[in-house]
Amino acid sequence: MRTFAEHKEQATKDELEVAEAFRSRRGLTAGLSQKFCPFDIYLRDAAGKELVGIVEVKRRNLEWGLFPTIHISQTKIENCLTLSHTLNVPFYLVIICRGDALWMVRIKRSDFAEYHRKLGGRRDRFLKKDHEVLVDIPIENFESL
Repeated sequence: MRTFAEHKEQATKDELEVAEAFRSRRGLTAGLSQKFCPFDIYLRDAAGKELVGIVEVKRRNLEWGLFPTIHISQTKIENCLTLSHTLNVPFYLVIICRGDALWMVRIKRSDFAEYHRKLGGRRDRFLKKDHEVLVDIPIENFESL
């Protein structure tokens, strides 16, 4: 796995911000996932030895609380859940909204089955792959990171 120290130039500003939040607020060390991996960050215990979670980071250009749900690609969530099951660690989704507030939810397969689905996606790039099944995650499930 790549580390932030070795590959800091490959990490986005958002990934660096979330990694620092987990370190400073939760006492965990964070590293950058492999390129083309379904998730962005892996979490290790304070000593940096035991893998304790994987994280996907998404930025949304909206005010937190404006909508009752956050929608995310169903395929993205399924891929991260499969990997978290294989690694036997929790999967966290972190959303960054306007104002750079960080909101986190732990997604479990049992919860994932209950979430509402809809067809939608980005319309600004005019790509067919951007129109897909989305999962609506209620904002009340999130907590501040």
